[in-house]
Amino acid sequence: MDVNERDDAAPVPWHILKPYLSVIVLECTDDDPAVSFGVLRRQLERPGRRVAGKRSEVVARSELTREAGDIVDGAGSLELLEIDQVFAFIRRNSNPPAWATESTEFLETVYDLVLAVRRGRLVAVRADGNTADRLQKWLDQPGQKQLHRIDSKVLEATFLVGAAKGLWLRQVQRPSRLRPTSKATTGIDLGEGLDPLEDSNFAMGSARCEMPEDPEIVFLKGAVGVTVRNSQVWFKDSPDPRTYFMTVSEVLQLVDAVLEGDATGTDQFRYLAQEVKDLSQVSGAFEVSPIDPD
Repeated sequence: MDVNERDDAAPVPWHILKPYLSVIVLECTDDDPAVSFGVLRRQLERPGRRVAGKRSEVVARSELTREAGDIVDGAGSLELLEIDQVFAFIRRNSNPPAWATESTEFLETVYDLVLAVRRGRLVAVRADGNTADRLQKWLDQPGQKQLHRIDSKVLEATFLVGAAKGLWLRQVQRPSRLRPTSKATTGIDLGEGLDPLEDSNFAMGSARCEMPEDPEIVFLKGAVGVTVRNSQVWFKDSPDPRTYFMTVSEVLQLVDAVLEGDATGTDQFRYLAQEVKDLSQVSGAFEVSPIDPD
């Protein structure tokens, strides 16, 4: 892959943006959140691995700060949006079609948008395929201490308290030909239908739940999805840049409010297997093994 990180990249045309809202929510750990955000920015800008025949270049890049009084064209000032920092770039990727060799003159061109928003100590990152995958791997690195994912209990207490409209579950037992490794269901209120025996061998992969009626929730109306292991929140298409930024700001505001409290998760998924990092939190665990009648 030929990579060209242009210094003369044009500014991001904010007024044309209407991305689907799907963001990875992270918390800055540095005493100065701007420092963590700078580390994140450099990580996001790193190009992917080189692949023969593929070309990539950044064609637009912008960084805005509330402190400087910057304005998002089509959305308003960062002061109005209650956002501290915004960083975005657009990368053009050109690849030979799957049906052609690397020497072909025909290329398929795709533009990827990477967009990071900071509100206080919280950050929301919108990234396409490979960039999102690289970010998740970077977050898993032992030496990476600038940002971390939001705890699953916090995400559940924030977004998964209403009626569950969709559940995507993963098996926690050893793979077997006798049972499924995953399960996806949709319904009116799936939390009510979980079985303590049948579903206890599954953990939540993703869930989509109705947000509660709250006069302070303006933009997150309807069902919101969460992929807990990736700290990812997803909602719907945005009609314009202002709606997108206001909705992202609301996502971060709601998460921050739960972080300031004592997040205990939600009991509607109590029959699912729960991942814990501290065994001192485990109580009442047991194991059942069949006995050979002979």
